Amino acid sequence: MNWQRWAASVFAALVLPASAQTGGGAAGTANPPKTSTDATDNQESLRGAMLVSFLHQANLREIDMARLVKTKSDSPQISRFVDELLTDHQAMDDQLVTFAKDRGIDLEAVRARVQADIEQQWEERRTKAVGSATGEWAFTAEPRVDPEVARLAMTKFRASQDKLRTLTGAALSREFVQAVIDDHQMVIDRTSRALARINDPEVKGLVGKLLPVFKRHLTEAQGLQDRLSKS
Repeated sequence: MNWQRWAASVFAALVLPASAQTGGGAAGTANPPKTSTDATDNQESLRGAMLVSFLHQANLREIDMARLVKTKSDSPQISRFVDELLTDHQAMDDQLVTFAKDRGIDLEAVRARVQADIEQQWEERRTKAVGSATGEWAFTAEPRVDPEVARLAMTKFRASQDKLRTLTGAALSREFVQAVIDDHQMVIDRTSRALARINDPEVKGLVGKLLPVFKRHLTEAQGLQDRLSKS
């Protein structure tokens, strides 16, 4: 699958608002042939949309995990951290959803397209059964990310979530904090790499406000992990 060709031909149908998909004025004539500049612009727009979608899904994961731990933990320091995560990730997600709406980005369409692309990559490799790629898009912030990387990240997150459901007390606290560290580090790393390839000042401005929150959470979780290890 050629990514540039896909970006040029599919992005408008999946992401751009309907008003941007038609051309030719009142007569409704067909759009002119796309130029290399059009394809570049579409790819740039798609990269921004994918990063916004990636961060949206990251927030949803953190909110779900924090809610789970909130119902199980009896640790005051864990409860305080959970409340902070819930407040911050909900606030960040509200900004992302508003941004997507204002830009005409269909987050569900982006999610579905990236998932389909990962499945296509698995099909292309044919090194093993494709299986279900459901959810793996959540770990993809850039076009054509290695599907094995996405699969391993998703597997690790799911295993951590399943384990949290079985734990209580100090074991729950330790597993939760480690999960927060792992997920936030992954988001920071992939967002930083994706951001380096984006030129859109509005996307860069939004992500530039959100990324420090993920970094703060990571630092706090690492400090909390250190205190838990000494208790």
